[in-house]
Amino acid sequence: MPGVGDAILGAIEGGDPALLVGLATVVIAAVIVTTAIADVLEAALDPRLRPDTT
Repeated sequence: MPGVGDAILGAIEGGDPALLVGLATVVIAAVIVTTAIADVLEAALDPRLRPDTT
């Protein structure tokens, strides 16, 4: 089953820079969104990261 990696390799081998830029943008956006979600969840679940309310 082909995936993003196969599409990236195909774009490199086929000399398709527009497809390569588009796929790279999608991968980078997915990493940024995943990191942001992880940061929010960590801040919500880890009591050490909560501000001191004393």
